[in-house]
Amino acid sequence: MFKKLAVIGIVTILYLIVPIILPYNTNAKPSKFATTPILPISTTSSLSSTNLQVIGVLSSPGISFSGDWEQGLIGNGNWLGVQSVASDRFQRVTSPVRQGQYAARVEVRPGDDPLGLSTERAEVFRMTDINGNEIEENESSGIQYYAFSVRLDPNWQSPEPGSSGLWSIIFQLHGPDNLKASPSFSIHALDHFEMWLHSGDLDSPTNSLRWQKYPFSNSNLNRGKWVDIVVKIKFAKDFTGSVDVWRRDEGQGCFIQVLSVKDVPTLQYKSSLGGVGNHCWKHGLYRPSQTTITNILWLDGLTRGDTFDHVVQAAFPSEVCKEIYLPLVGF
Repeated sequence: MFKKLAVIGIVTILYLIVPIILPYNTNAKPSKFATTPILPISTTSSLSSTNLQVIGVLSSPGISFSGDWEQGLIGNGNWLGVQSVASDRFQRVTSPVRQGQYAARVEVRPGDDPLGLSTERAEVFRMTDINGNEIEENESSGIQYYAFSVRLDPNWQSPEPGSSGLWSIIFQLHGPDNLKASPSFSIHALDHFEMWLHSGDLDSPTNSLRWQKYPFSNSNLNRGKWVDIVVKIKFAKDFTGSVDVWRRDEGQGCFIQVLSVKDVPTLQYKSSLGGVGNHCWKHGLYRPSQTTITNILWLDGLTRGDTFDHVVQAAFPSEVCKEIYLPLVGF
């Protein structure tokens, strides 16, 4: 009888304390399996696209940009434009998705050169806020966090080197056009993931980094599966900046830090042209000209915000990353 009462007592205690140990996340987004969007209760009978964008931003604290494709590819609170040779090269799709109802499918074929620069790409460019103002990075940006998911085609292969070298950029910070320079910051998907910096005073070899490459400690592409990536950048024109990167593979609960680079410039300029100008973001695929290789990938959830937790809650489906340790009770 005593053992039965003891078991009942322990079960009762667990019933009471587990909800306290496992907090309910009121900011969690619908999972990738959801079929109906979750929206706040509204007193209006219908919601315009603009209202949806406002709700999407305001429902997630600390978020300055939410480009999760739920409201399309471009428009206020979204990207300013698309650079592709055809609409099927950068398009919204309903499968596969990482969160919400839509993801972006990106395809680049040989000869896809929308800008006539002898390179190939399909990208969206320039983040905007809900009023249509461009979100740019400069010395006043301070510390920002970015989160997005990428899924490479199961048959993904690294592009071949071109006349200017080898790159395969899926997320880049483009410097002022008058610099005519490579991106100051970029993430590449080759036969592995890596981050590049081309930053600082580009007029001075000692005060800049030139195409400096930093492979992730876990740089596996995980082809055919989603990879969640979080980036923290401290913006600086000199060697006081930093970059940290975390990743989580589909099916995992916890993020693992895969890169930490300290005391580096993260913005670019040329002292001969003056101070640091505004930088803008691009997202998609940018590569050298190819003769045979077609690359396909999917993107979802790109978010800009002020803390790690805020961008993770806004960009990704809810995943469990907690272990509960309960004392063993002997009878």
